[in-house]
Amino acid sequence: MTMITHPVVHVKIWRVILPISITITLLSPLLCTYNLYARKCFFEIIGDCFYINSDNMDGVRTLMTELLIFLCVLMLVSMLVNIASVVVLCMRSSVYDKNKIERNMLILAILDFLVKAVYFALYVVIYTNTASFIAVKVNPYASDLLTFSNAYLLIILNKRIRERIRSFFRYPKKGQQFVVTKTFVANSLQQAR
Repeated sequence: MTMITHPVVHVKIWRVILPISITITLLSPLLCTYNLYARKCFFEIIGDCFYINSDNMDGVRTLMTELLIFLCVLMLVSMLVNIASVVVLCMRSSVYDKNKIERNMLILAILDFLVKAVYFALYVVIYTNTASFIAVKVNPYASDLLTFSNAYLLIILNKRIRERIRSFFRYPKKGQQFVVTKTFVANSLQQAR
């Protein structure tokens, strides 16, 4: 879950809200999956998919629905926190103009949240329509994008990182030629030995 916080109130967050949120994050999935604990169930992997088998399949069907509801609630809570953060950002725009690092981190967190929201929407499409061929084929790529989204966003937002990466792929301009000096070749040969 992406949560954007402001350092102005960081002491309150670390003392009160953080332990509560950690407890909720750890216990809430257990509440949604109580059917797996109460009944004899097992996972069976067939090909690329996994199935839950149980002596009572009604509990398993409700389990997947409850997990989807849990993900929806988690996404809405995250969205509300991010909306509140954007409102505070707009109200205190003069403070954030002076502190560009904090503003960039806020933008990074918002964009990271949007990437996760798109992945969640794709997950809901797959859950509600399992016959959707396109959604199933796009899911591995979307999962990779979700995994590396912070790195991609840092490359997009940070000019120095972008320039550093571009320096690896620089080609000579038209009309320029590479001139390799003898000292460079000699030094390279000595280092290779």
